[in-house]
Amino acid sequence: SVEEDLRLYELLQKHPSKRDFKRVVQALAGRSDTQIHYRIRKLYPQYFNLQ
Repeated sequence: SVEEDLRLYELLQKHPSKRDFKRVVQALAGRSDTQIHYRIRKLYPQYFNLQ
């Protein structure tokens, strides 16, 4: 949903490192880590290219 995408964007701003991925997953209850991973890859592909 748009609300989830906005929340995801905010979390990625707060946790910009791919090492923080688990923190992003924990903050988005109701979605699996795989679902979140694919959503990030679709909307923000650069996230997993960062160090």
